[in-house]
Amino acid sequence: MFRHLLHAAGHACALLLLAGAPAQAAVDIAESPIVVGSSVAPNIMFLLDDSGSMQWEVMPDENLHYSYYLFPPPNKLYGGNNYTSRVPTFDDDNIHNFFGRSPDNNAVFYNPQADYRPWLRHTGASFGDVSPTAAPYNPGDAGKGTMDLTALQLQSAYWITNTYSTDLNSASYACGLLCLQTFQPITFYIYRGSGSRVVASNYTKYQIRGTRAYKRDPVTAAEVQIAEFTWPNGRTRSVAEETQNFANWFSYYRSRILTVRAGASIAFGQLGENYRVGFRTINGDGEFLIPTTGRFSGSNRETWFNRMLLTSMDTSGTPLRTSLNWAGNYFENKSGSNDPWRDSAYTNPLACRQSFSILTTDGYWSDNFSLSSDSNADGSQPRPYRDTYSNTLADVAMYYYKRDLRSSIADQVPTNPNDSAAWQHMVTFGLSLGVSGTLDPESDLPALTAGTKSWPNPALTSPAKLDDLWHATVNGRGAFVNASDPQQFTDGLSAVLTNIGERVAANGSVSASSTSISNDTLLYQARFVGSDWTGDLWARPIATDGTIAATPLWKASEHLPLHGSRAIYTWSGSSGTAFTWAGLSAAQRLTMGSSAVVDYLRGDTRNEGRNAGTLRNRSGILGDIVNSTPVYVGEAADLRLDRFSWTGASDYQTHRAAVAPRREMVYVAANDGMLHAFDARTGAERFAYVPSAALGDMKSLASIDYAHKFMHDGSPVVAEAYVSGAWRTILVGTQGRGGRSVYALDITDPDAFSATKVLWEFSDGDLGQLVGNPVFARMNDGNWAVILGNGYNSNNNRAVLLVLDLASGTVRQRIDTRTGSGSSSNGLSTPEGVDVDRDGDIDYFYAGDFLGNVWKFDVTNSAPAQWRTAFGSVAAPQPFFTARDASNGVQSITSGISLGFNPADRKLWVFFGTGRYLSTLDLSTTSVQTWYGLSDTGTQVASRSNLAQRVVLQEGATGLGDRYRIISKPGDSSGGDSMSNKRGWYMDLRSPSAGAEGERIVSAPIISVNTLFVSTLIPSSDPCVPGGRGWVLGVNPFTGGRQDFDVFDFNRDGGVDAGDQVNLTYSNGTTKKVPGSGYSTDNLPGSPLTLGKQQVVGGSDGNAQSRAISDGTRTGRVSWKEILGD
Repeated sequence: MFRHLLHAAGHACALLLLAGAPAQAAVDIAESPIVVGSSVAPNIMFLLDDSGSMQWEVMPDENLHYSYYLFPPPNKLYGGNNYTSRVPTFDDDNIHNFFGRSPDNNAVFYNPQADYRPWLRHTGASFGDVSPTAAPYNPGDAGKGTMDLTALQLQSAYWITNTYSTDLNSASYACGLLCLQTFQPITFYIYRGSGSRVVASNYTKYQIRGTRAYKRDPVTAAEVQIAEFTWPNGRTRSVAEETQNFANWFSYYRSRILTVRAGASIAFGQLGENYRVGFRTINGDGEFLIPTTGRFSGSNRETWFNRMLLTSMDTSGTPLRTSLNWAGNYFENKSGSNDPWRDSAYTNPLACRQSFSILTTDGYWSDNFSLSSDSNADGSQPRPYRDTYSNTLADVAMYYYKRDLRSSIADQVPTNPNDSAAWQHMVTFGLSLGVSGTLDPESDLPALTAGTKSWPNPALTSPAKLDDLWHATVNGRGAFVNASDPQQFTDGLSAVLTNIGERVAANGSVSASSTSISNDTLLYQARFVGSDWTGDLWARPIATDGTIAATPLWKASEHLPLHGSRAIYTWSGSSGTAFTWAGLSAAQRLTMGSSAVVDYLRGDTRNEGRNAGTLRNRSGILGDIVNSTPVYVGEAADLRLDRFSWTGASDYQTHRAAVAPRREMVYVAANDGMLHAFDARTGAERFAYVPSAALGDMKSLASIDYAHKFMHDGSPVVAEAYVSGAWRTILVGTQGRGGRSVYALDITDPDAFSATKVLWEFSDGDLGQLVGNPVFARMNDGNWAVILGNGYNSNNNRAVLLVLDLASGTVRQRIDTRTGSGSSSNGLSTPEGVDVDRDGDIDYFYAGDFLGNVWKFDVTNSAPAQWRTAFGSVAAPQPFFTARDASNGVQSITSGISLGFNPADRKLWVFFGTGRYLSTLDLSTTSVQTWYGLSDTGTQVASRSNLAQRVVLQEGATGLGDRYRIISKPGDSSGGDSMSNKRGWYMDLRSPSAGAEGERIVSAPIISVNTLFVSTLIPSSDPCVPGGRGWVLGVNPFTGGRQDFDVFDFNRDGGVDAGDQVNLTYSNGTTKKVPGSGYSTDNLPGSPLTLGKQQVVGGSDGNAQSRAISDGTRTGRVSWKEILGD
């Protein structure tokens, strides 16, 4: 068909999720994604166990014998009453000493194989290492005093001992009631691994006295001085380092409550701002209701941390059921200014807000409690939820899960595979510390689901009460963490917060490893999480029937090399260089500030606040990938260049054979400032590149008050080009919305990439923020070039086409359209080129601008100085066409252009759509935008009156629920203009039932053999409709009307035939089966990607959908990349 077309780079399949706050220029481009659903902060109520047992310095309970404390506690250590200060003496033969002061028996005691990190402050900064000579008893209350851990202590307590038996249940007072004893604080015992744990000779004693350390064998009583400590996990410490680690443990982790506060400070210290977090102890103290003004930042964050770290605790019980019931009741009944579903930024409660409770405990519930109604709330539920008992913790969780907690608002809570409830409900997470149940949460859920096991009655035994906590999280569709030591608690709470963050994540776009589907085809999906601005790239297998695997084959975030081993490069100003402190120039070092910042950006976490540093905490190293579409590079495409006579054409097949074995790669840019190069089969990062222009912004990533900024957001483009006498594979990238620079890399052999393969960087006053993509072309002067629409917010605010030499990055020609000014800012989007005389050189480029003009650029001359606009003069250029709506209003063109030859008459056609999606100002506009197809006969198109009108005749739904559209075609009574004497067609994006909805086109249409496809966006200003929705439409390219053959698989049987036709209802009530013209998406769709007979569309919800399509022939489908090869 119309196979002779343009250049080989093709179109990027990008989902343009642009951004929100206005830039300092006339075209507003925001600094963060404007997929507004990601900004609805979830509610989190953190319920801290403040029962008396949280004071204890022994864990688990079954190893607690007589002593709650292992060091004499100050009075009212945690603000409330203490337990009796029975403390084991430090005598070597005291069973309560060596047993309790060993991490092998006491999970909360000092474990030398662990590193004890200080608490984090609300800013993310560390409390810092404590002084071993003045270690606080309670770092949250300086008034409780300190202890010199290096010196011999003489303190009063109820000292207990047992040197006469191996019975842990036996003890006596060492010196009567309150009396003085001496002890060396830094004393701990390590079990030798065999023999009875209640026999002293099976332990090795370690002790630090002053600056000296000693190791003693209790059997021989032989004590030797040691210079360092070496532990089975490979950890080696000096005496000073071991002293410091013990000191940090003593102040930050010595008791259960200190451990929980440490874990909570670290986990919540790393939590981003896009959350609303409340606090309350399970006994009702320290209440801090979820703020309805602001997020988890500023005073809200500071207050929460103060309550969590400083709220006093007494010797109280463990009312878990009462506490969780309070949280559910709060979510259901709190009203007015404290209504957790409200937000000060919006008038009405937000129906999509998610609400979570996190219940922590070190024990088993002990409260008298009954639900006011539905006491066996899970009794009628299917397995594994149901049991036969009433008023359990699981009943409380189920009660507030299945109830609609806000029946007055719509059911718009996001669902996920684990939680199908769209009504307002409470999700329950549970974390236990140091207790065990009768069931195994790791393995018993399948048996509970099958009915071969049942939930035990929690009223009968204490272990069954822990099972009840797990049961509560199953009923509440959350997750359960059963931690046995401090590190497990910290990691578990971090995992819970990550789980919550992933439930409110937003995502990016897709690419694929092939243009057709085979058994090993992979779909590459870029992602971002708006809660903390981390990103990822997933590879998901796609089957020949279009089924996309739910589980990724790999995630790039899991395969990053260690920071010191990563190969990262940048531009020195004249050449490529390593992105290391040593590799940077003096000016670049001044920009970055310190080597610690450079190491941080490379992935070093040692200087993050959670590790006692000053830099921002991160949950992942990869930055958010928002607008950059991943590009797959494998074998070089067969461009059939041997038909041309210019230098290098005959060598292309040799080049193809030479690069055929090279490593398959995927390239994508992220807002950590880097272009990442990943192995396409394993996900391992092979190298990365940092545009030097991004360095200044990248420094802010390390700041604890970092606010999102686009830094490196453009989609890379790749092509084979003949440069400096040889064929090479060249990647050209831009900063996109993040800056005003372009760079080129030689990626011919990714395994040989080094600093010498960085070809050039380019910036210029005429270059703005490139929302569009560069394109490659061989020009009529015989040289290869990179062609750029100059983007938005350039110095002169005009639309300019820039032609750069591919080898050097220098300007060959700039064609200024002279349209645009400071008061009416303009800029050029992605150009598209065409070779009309079939000699392999591009003759014309087409591009749209922000003021609605479509420009045709004439580059047929062999002299670059003669390249110019095709219409008008150099001094007064004129566009090929100006897009205006029915009211003569200008329609911005921010999408790319697509070109195609009509096989009937060989005329060139120009396809594009109008609209913008660049800032929050664009969300609420409902102006009518238009899809155009124009025929270029060599003259300008005056206006839409020269075009045939097409309309959306009808919208409906199939029996399977798919929404479809029917578009008019020539001869229809409405929108059926004949193409006779017309220069093309137009279709206003207006719903026949809803009217103007703000529908727009921001990505280039895609020609796939016989059909022209496009994705349209209908953004939502409602924060509870994440991103919005849209349509994927397919029409006859040269009439703009519906096809005469069936295009889409509407009945979902995997094929396309007459069974996929839909009903068109005429005004007289009669109906007719006709091919459908498009289908709707419940998220913002990306540009459609054709893989064989499947069409894949990525969405703003992070998912990708596929459906079968047809080209109307019996011989199958030719992919869109193939038709761009001539």
